[in-house]
Amino acid sequence: MAHSLHLNKYMSGKSKKTMFVCPKCGPFVRVYKELWTEDSEGPYKLEFIQHIEGNAKIVDEVMIKSKPEGEVVEYSFCGKCKRLIDREQNMRWFEDTSPF
Repeated sequence: MAHSLHLNKYMSGKSKKTMFVCPKCGPFVRVYKELWTEDSEGPYKLEFIQHIEGNAKIVDEVMIKSKPEGEVVEYSFCGKCKRLIDREQNMRWFEDTSPF
């Protein structure tokens, strides 16, 4: 049940459209994200992300262990070359930064 609620949160049209850009492979790559907490020994969850209709969406997740206490820290990696991806980018970045 929690899995479907989590997916619904990201699948709804109410969220901002985002995308991932790998510095080597380019935009719209498949991504896996490790979710850690500060001072933890490893990730507690993995999220698998694909771009669907131009928007990054979580398509699956694996719970490794229960979430430890602390602030969540996310590390996103390109699914093709395994490089660290800086962060998600807003699909409307041009509108947000354009002086026009």
